[in-house]
Amino acid sequence: MDLWVKNLLRKKLDLEKFQRPQITIQQAIQILEQSQKNEDLIIVGSQKNKIIALIRPTSPWVAELDIVADCKGMMKLYKELRKMENWFWKKYPNVHRLEMITTNEKVVSLALRAGWKEEGYKKESYVDYNTMNYKGEYMFALLNPSH
Repeated sequence: MDLWVKNLLRKKLDLEKFQRPQITIQQAIQILEQSQKNEDLIIVGSQKNKIIALIRPTSPWVAELDIVADCKGMMKLYKELRKMENWFWKKYPNVHRLEMITTNEKVVSLALRAGWKEEGYKKESYVDYNTMNYKGEYMFALLNPSH
């Protein structure tokens, strides 16, 4: 894993994604590095724009997406994610569907603008470890345009 990716993860990785409050950011990065070595995780990013996409294949046809970003402006994020999406479909044409789950309202807006389809909402299914309150999760999917 490149140093700039590790630095961005140290700064912006949401440990709530792991739903394991006992781990440190360094342990989370080690888990991600091992997953990348095992080819269970694909990391695509833009060092210039400080954006990475963590893509985890869950089957030969489906992959989950997480976004880690430290950029200003939704348009920059939108444009970079579209580039990454196009790269992904070309590199992995057998994947039919990308999935994303988020509790972040800004990401919900971005996903809808980018053509992702909202597939559901899981009420109070996610623990916010800062407040220990439950949050709802929005579920989205994007189908491969060449299928």
